[in-house]
Amino acid sequence: MTTKILNIKSLLVTLAIFLTMSTIAMTPVKALMCPDSDCTVPFPIFKNGLLIVRVKNADGTYAEGANVKVYNLNNDLVDSGTTGKYGGFFAILPKGNYYVVAEKDGLEQRSDDFYLRLLKRILITLPEQPTCTDIDKDGYAIEGGVCGPVDCNDNDASIHPEAVEVCNGIDDNCDGSIDEGLCCESDIVTVIVIDSTENPVAGATVSIWSGSSPIATGTTDDYGVAILETLDPDTLYVAKAETDNLSGTNTFTTNCAGGADVTVNV
Repeated sequence: MTTKILNIKSLLVTLAIFLTMSTIAMTPVKALMCPDSDCTVPFPIFKNGLLIVRVKNADGTYAEGANVKVYNLNNDLVDSGTTGKYGGFFAILPKGNYYVVAEKDGLEQRSDDFYLRLLKRILITLPEQPTCTDIDKDGYAIEGGVCGPVDCNDNDASIHPEAVEVCNGIDDNCDGSIDEGLCCESDIVTVIVIDSTENPVAGATVSIWSGSSPIATGTTDDYGVAILETLDPDTLYVAKAETDNLSGTNTFTTNCAGGADVTVNV
């Protein structure tokens, strides 16, 4: 019994001497404290705590080159770096509460909050790489998240989050809005009728044609102008003008910015 007590006392004395010396000098701690077998960690015991983080992929392999960030509970970044060959990262920090975020190839995982006292080991396993479905091959997937912005129609390559919205009754850019004020219910078309000397022709009969039928008609005033309404926007039409012995046509496309001004020579 006496021998056992002496051995315990001897062990305690040795440990006390080691800890006392460690508060004075920076002691290299080898693989026992370090995730990677070939690194050396300067470790001032008592003055700070040693945080050891190991990051693994979802399949259990080490995540070499993962980005590791350490935050305090005020969300202040206090340390950062990248993992080594064996997924290891270490930081010497003041004692306190922290959490760790690890990220690689767009996959991110946050640890639970923890208190760093003398030594804390954290294992972070990254989530699985999701399948990014892109049937129409426009570079955007339907899953979103790490796959990027969500493609709201994966069967049409012209529809994706970076597409230009046009007036077509479709949400082209996948923002949840259709046409976004680009369309109007009708257009106003101003038809100007002039003769060969470029003088206005009053009293000419003006008609707007879509296909084989007229959809709007009018008569020019003393200034050779006829204003016709209720035409569909962004549509190709033909304007026709006729007098007793003269006629002429012109093709035009309506728009929402201010209708269309069409000149017809007769």
